Amino acid sequence: MKYIKMIQEWLHRPRHFIVEVGWGLELLLGLLLVVKIIGRLVLHTTFIGFGTILGVMVLYLVIIFGLRALEIKLRK
Repeated sequence: MKYIKMIQEWLHRPRHFIVEVGWGLELLLGLLLVVKIIGRLVLHTTFIGFGTILGVMVLYLVIIFGLRALEIKLRK
């Protein structure tokens, strides 16, 4: 019962979805670019391509919006 109550409280907490997604995208992009730069400096090769970075960001958005849709459905 404790966990169900925690999940219900989390679902009903007011949040700004766009801000959360923006912070998540910025953090993900920053981490991927750091890995790319470090790979280039240390390994002297492109460890991650820009196409991969774009693909990961699109996958992130699909997952986040899917979870948001599920959250909205569960609130009803």
